[in-house]
Amino acid sequence: MAVVHAINIYMPVRISDKALTKKLDQAIRDILHLKTKRLRCFVCGRETDWFNPKTNPYGLQVGHYISRSVFALRWDLENCEPVCSSCNRIHEENILPHTQALLLAYGPERVDTLNIKWQMSKQKAKSFTRGEKRELLESLTAEIASLTGSLTSVSALGDL
Repeated sequence: MAVVHAINIYMPVRISDKALTKKLDQAIRDILHLKTKRLRCFVCGRETDWFNPKTNPYGLQVGHYISRSVFALRWDLENCEPVCSSCNRIHEENILPHTQALLLAYGPERVDTLNIKWQMSKQKAKSFTRGEKRELLESLTAEIASLTGSLTSVSALGDL
């Protein structure tokens, strides 16, 4: 079960862009943890628990089909699946196993959609403004709240 904590979505203090990025990354992890029913690598199928540097260094991580360095897709849930650390590292060198897993699970439409979004992001050089990041964080926080059945915003982020 994912551990989530209440957060303050009313940002009274200005936080850094880097802190917003970390909070968005954590929100994606929280959502993936809450949505994942079977703790199994999306690519190789190995059963394991979530990554923990001390107790499970080979556990599941958020795997991005299109690299998380592409900010336009970094927080796109269609681009994120739970993958073991081994498959996540292999993906940096060989995209084929992840592509095959996406094709089997969702069909060619998902792969095509992600590749189109990636190509479009190259043309725009998408970089999120602070306001866009805040809106995205509020949206992801609302999704976490709906997944947990909570009326308040939740995340393992702490106060904004």
